[in-house]
Amino acid sequence: MVSFNFAGIFVAGSEKLPEIKVPAKRRMTDSAESVAASAGPSRKRLFWDIVTSIVLAASIGDLLLFIFFSFIPSAFQHALNLTAFAVWTAILLLLKRRYNRTAMVLIWVASFTHTTIGTLLTGWDSGYYFYLVMFIPTIIIGTPTRIAYGLLGILLAFYMTLFLVMQVVPPIQPISHRALCELQVYNACVLFVMISYFVFMYHRLATKSEQDLKRLATTDALTGLFNRRYAREMALREVGLFERGSRDVSYIIADIDHFKMINDQFGHQVGDMALVAVSDALRSVTRAQDVLARWGGEEFLFVLPATPRAGAVTLANRVRDVLARMDPIPGVGTVTLTFGISSQRKKETFDAAIVRADKALYDGKRAGRNCVVVEPEDDAMPVPARAAH
Repeated sequence: MVSFNFAGIFVAGSEKLPEIKVPAKRRMTDSAESVAASAGPSRKRLFWDIVTSIVLAASIGDLLLFIFFSFIPSAFQHALNLTAFAVWTAILLLLKRRYNRTAMVLIWVASFTHTTIGTLLTGWDSGYYFYLVMFIPTIIIGTPTRIAYGLLGILLAFYMTLFLVMQVVPPIQPISHRALCELQVYNACVLFVMISYFVFMYHRLATKSEQDLKRLATTDALTGLFNRRYAREMALREVGLFERGSRDVSYIIADIDHFKMINDQFGHQVGDMALVAVSDALRSVTRAQDVLARWGGEEFLFVLPATPRAGAVTLANRVRDVLARMDPIPGVGTVTLTFGISSQRKKETFDAAIVRADKALYDGKRAGRNCVVVEPEDDAMPVPARAAH
């Protein structure tokens, strides 16, 4: 009879949750908004899982009270808790079948009705009024401000009315002092447990939302790699370390060869498949300290801390080897990349270093693609493509 009150307040301001279908494969989309939208239903699903758990706890609580009143001469309370157990079982079935609005109405009606009847029967000292307090946090959190003020006013009025009534009306079915103390202790313990559960679950939801927002702000929606903004932030940090003489930093810009032709001939869905496959291949050779990002449409950027230019060339050739062994993409076949490499120089901006890597990339495109080209210096020579394995 106790915990269902919490379930009632927890669903304040919530809407019916539509059926959620999880796709068998990752959806090929380049939209960050779609990722945010997909994160929403998962949080709603978690929300209703919490409500279901609370309703289940409520049914168990009423079953325990049913047993408790079996040892006390209070036949009406005995029957009342058995009825409440049946009501919460019905609510569980409604939640399972996604009749969330109907379940929500029943939770509210049952909560106020059962709390009122329980207090009238056993008196104010039974502690059933404790659970009206649990409406407060969810009303504030789950409803707009104007509506929240009204609901809080109604809650306060109901609480004070019940209190004043019990000051002049004796309990209808009083129980012994010992039983009354045991009932109050039980209600207080359940109140403590349910409020703690609510706070922990709310903290979990808030933490998950914060993680989702951080992920959306730093990663590319399609490939799961870091996005351009985050890669730039990390690169600027490495440039600062380089200027202080801490360590070298090199860059690789990689571009999928003939990607426009793939999109034009096979469609953007196949192009997305190629991007995801290439991203997975690049990720497989990336060290923990490296930053790998989707730099543009079909361009990728490696930021390589503590790596000289020769090390960047070695990594680029490792990527070419991985791509050569990769399973052909249906309808496209083997995908190749062209690589442009540069290293950070003293008193130089990050943008200037990237311009040199970009120039090297386009030199590689003009040289026939599927090759590694180092920044244009006296010792810069294209690395010819090796035959595919």
